[in-house]
Amino acid sequence: LILKCVTCQLGGFAAVYQLDHSPIVELVDFHPKAARHLLLPQNTPSDIESEFRSAENCAGINEHRPAAAMLRKTIEKVLTKHGYEQKDLYSKLEQLATDRIITKPLAKQNQEIVRILGNDVLHKDWRLITPVEFSAAYKYTHRLIDAFYDDHQSVLDELKLLGRTINLEMTSEESQTEPETSE
Repeated sequence: LILKCVTCQLGGFAAVYQLDHSPIVELVDFHPKAARHLLLPQNTPSDIESEFRSAENCAGINEHRPAAAMLRKTIEKVLTKHGYEQKDLYSKLEQLATDRIITKPLAKQNQEIVRILGNDVLHKDWRLITPVEFSAAYKYTHRLIDAFYDDHQSVLDELKLLGRTINLEMTSEESQTEPETSE
C-alpha cells in the first residue's frame, strides 16, 4: 500500500497483513524508516552504527522509549570497547572525563541526559519519553561517537598512554554479556 507517514507527512510504502475475511489489518513494515540520519565518522564500528541507526529508526516512527534505551546502549558499547570497565555507566563516564578523552561538559551531558533517560526506560515505571528529551539524548550520543571516531587513532594513542586495555574486536554479543544495572 502507498500511505502517508504520520511523522513527516511524506509518502511511503506499507506492508500489511490481513487474515482472510478479517477486519483487522496489521502493519508489518513501513518505508522509509526514519526521516533523519546523522552522518557518523567513517571509522565508526558497525555494531555502534547499527545501535545508533536503530535508535534513529525508532524515533522516526515516534517510538522514543526504545530509541532512548538504544542510545544509552550505544554509549555503553563505545566506552566498553575502549577499556572503560567500571561496573556502571556513570562511573565509566566519570573516568572518561577524568582521562580527558572527552570534555567534562560532554561527559556530564551523557550522564545527565542519555544515561538517565535510558535508565528511566530500562529500570523505572513506564513514562512517556518526549521527542524533545530524545532529541537532546540523540545529539549528545552523536557527539560522543564523533569524539571517539572522528580521529580514532589519536583517541587510541591517548588511551594507550593511560594504560587502558582496548578491545576493538569485541562483538555485539560480547558487549551484552553483563546484565544492565541501575545506576
